[in-house]
Amino acid sequence: MAPLLPDGAFALFRKRSEIKLGQIVLVRHPRFGLIVKCICSIELDGVSLKGLSSASTSTERLGRIKPENIVGRLIWHDGQCDALYGPQI
Repeated sequence: MAPLLPDGAFALFRKRSEIKLGQIVLVRHPRFGLIVKCICSIELDGVSLKGLSSASTSTERLGRIKPENIVGRLIWHDGQCDALYGPQI
């Protein structure tokens, strides 16, 4: 999930509870495996995700996922990018 979480960054996720727009989440995606993305919409038929990089897999290609596929939400990362984006917690 670059640029927020560059390769090799450490991140801590809390088990899923309430999901909200804009949260950074760890997802067990049926096609792409474990991925970290941002929630960009919550609809009756599922949750849409997006990445923060222009190189991210598109929202359309990811498709909607079931809320139960969300493993957890980001609660801490090692801060490598805080200077650019501010704290993400």
